[in-house]
Amino acid sequence: MDELFIKFVRGLLIIMALFGAGMTLVIIWGDQVIGLRMVNAFSSMFVGVLGLGSGYLLGRSHERKENGKT
Repeated sequence: MDELFIKFVRGLLIIMALFGAGMTLVIIWGDQVIGLRMVNAFSSMFVGVLGLGSGYLLGRSHERKENGKT
């Protein structure tokens, strides 16, 4: 796998984990309206990372097929 991609995804996952921890604290002790907005933002981040990862994997599999590797 590409090392730069791995570092990038690792950074995104760390940011998401920190945001998720903050979101949990806001939901438990903070304003519910802000908590719901944070859940919405977190779901958008999750979909983005999922799309990034699946697009990368599909691109790599297509690249391998073009190069004759299975």
